[in-house]
Amino acid sequence: FYTGDEANAEALADGVISEGESVDDDYYIRNVNPLVRVVPLGSDVGVLIVDCSGSGCVTTGGVLEDLQALAETRPVPVWIQVDSGGVVAIEEQYQP
Repeated sequence: FYTGDEANAEALADGVISEGESVDDDYYIRNVNPLVRVVPLGSDVGVLIVDCSGSGCVTTGGVLEDLQALAETRPVPVWIQVDSGGVVAIEEQYQP
């Protein structure tokens, strides 16, 4: 996850933008690792979701079903925290 000038430089290096162009919304996400990791969910996974429905954006607590419902409507990049071999927290990455 890159922002600012670093986002532009990395996107240029990947051929996503051309010289003189900028990335949209000042960020660039690179995921070139094809490895799929399967990690079990803990019994009480904490979920944080970005809610921009009001006058600003806030991070709110949620449940896995909330995250699944969002993912059915748009891409939802997340940070996943693993502890002792299991997922203990999932936090949505804000995107402008």
